[in-house]
Amino acid sequence: MSTVTRKVTTALATIIVAIAPLVAPTTAWAITGGTDAKVGTIADSTARVQIGNKSCTGTLIAPTWIITAKHCIGRGDYSFVSVGAPEHGETARVKDYIAHPDSDLLLVHTTKTMQSPVAPLATSYTTEGQAGYSMGWGSYREQNKTTIQQAEVEVQRQVTNVPGAINPADTFLEGNVYNGHLGQGDSGGPLFINGQLAGVASLANSGPADNRLTGALGWWVPVANHYDWITQHTGIATPTPAGTQAPLYDAMVFSTIAPPEEVPASIQILEDLKTINTNTQQLYEAVQDLPADGGPLTSLSAQLSS
Repeated sequence: MSTVTRKVTTALATIIVAIAPLVAPTTAWAITGGTDAKVGTIADSTARVQIGNKSCTGTLIAPTWIITAKHCIGRGDYSFVSVGAPEHGETARVKDYIAHPDSDLLLVHTTKTMQSPVAPLATSYTTEGQAGYSMGWGSYREQNKTTIQQAEVEVQRQVTNVPGAINPADTFLEGNVYNGHLGQGDSGGPLFINGQLAGVASLANSGPADNRLTGALGWWVPVANHYDWITQHTGIATPTPAGTQAPLYDAMVFSTIAPPEEVPASIQILEDLKTINTNTQQLYEAVQDLPADGGPLTSLSAQLSS
């Protein structure tokens, strides 16, 4: 991962959101330009999920249950999971799965009890400005990554009526993605905040092939909003979320814009040097135009010293 410099502040980006054109989301796909998640951390609870002909990411929330995105259901009978941050994790076949009736959530039931660590569920509602990490296996095939990739996320707001969503009435956490972009196969992956599962990846912004902003904005289903459903179908004892839910914005009324393009620090330094050189040249030329005796500057200096 290369160090990056953000062109504008989050505060400015938040102001722009209300008036800028909507960025059309698409199904979330591979974290590119991210970093290897650290083995031996909460990343060990992540999973590669294969359901039919679709490959996604998920999170182990109980020894026999993985949560992922509903749109990850593919065609075909071959289905399995591989849990763990490294490539060759603990594997199991899929026994069955339960789709949420309204939201982009899917509970995957494994045929055996997994020994991998279980991700703790968020104990409070996610609020604007909170930061965390999105993790995904999307780069497994595209970039031959053998460790799950992660990118930084800053939650901007809670939204509904997002174009591209399976259900327009669904509620999402909308966030800016830094030090990596979402990509194909990251759907269903976790958004970890304070070491707890806060969201499930559902959507990402898209653009032309040469648009480096693709995947720089994501939408996650907030798991704390669906604890009753999770408990009903899995028997998992879910926490009672502390605090209150963030305000809910209509994405069609208060439109969304992707964060500004991230610029590698090396490029930014070169740009800064160009600016310094230009300013220095202009100053030099201005000095050359001054009269030899100092002219007005000499008079001004005399007045100030008198």
